Amino acid sequence: MAGELLVIIAMKTSLGAQLEFARKFSASPMLLATMLVIFVLGMVVELRTKRGLILN
Repeated sequence: MAGELLVIIAMKTSLGAQLEFARKFSASPMLLATMLVIFVLGMVVELRTKRGLILN
């Protein structure tokens, strides 16, 4: 998932770009919210993998 965080697709900023922006400009609420989104997405993917909901 790390590669997807760093790219810009369809002229939209990625989660990684938002995270870097928040860190650079000391925007703590935005930084924490972005980290929470990344955490939740990671947990959803992990749960789908463990329960066999992703086809190989």
